[in-house]
Amino acid sequence: MAYIRYSRYGEVVKVTIMKDKDTRRGTGVAFILFLDKESAQNCAKSVNNKQLFGRVIKASIAIGNGRAAGFTKDETIQLDKPKCYERGESGHLS
Repeated sequence: MAYIRYSRYGEVVKVTIMKDKDTRRGTGVAFILFLDKESAQNCAKSVNNKQLFGRVIKASIAIGNGRAAGFTKDETIQLDKPKCYERGESGHLS
């Protein structure tokens, strides 16, 4: 659903929705990786402080920690292989 909702701002490469390890419920935090920086900036500006499902969205450009990919058009990068949220292993997702 996030791919469709936010693709109006540009090409969405990856969506990561954070979940509580114990309850497996969403924490209300998500990261959306766009193909280019302009799309990400336009999305953040357009949706910041807007309501979605009764909650106010706080949108901003994340500061990288070196573990995840940057904007794929601006840099030659390798996207991380998907890993299990609970065990951190590749090959399956929880």
